[in-house]
Amino acid sequence: MSVAVGHVHFRTTPEIKQRIADAAALLGQSVTDFIEAAATERAQQILSQQTLVLTDSERDRFIKAIDTPFEPTPALLKGAERVMRAVREGALDT
Repeated sequence: MSVAVGHVHFRTTPEIKQRIADAAALLGQSVTDFIEAAATERAQQILSQQTLVLTDSERDRFIKAIDTPFEPTPALLKGAERVMRAVREGALDT
């Protein structure tokens, strides 16, 4: 069985390289393993911020909200009217 290997190359200062090497050594890891673990953890943090997890009841409320037409409020109608008037008068481009 073969394993595909991807390569990532980056440049850094000698100081940062040494700091990484020192931290990896303290953990008994190679620099590659240390960087891979740190980058993977940070990537997961960022990606998890982009994922919204709903409970069953939240999901049901969300589905009901998007499936149920709503009546526009007077303020919404007034705002839409102002925008349409501005478009007709050329104050806003569509």
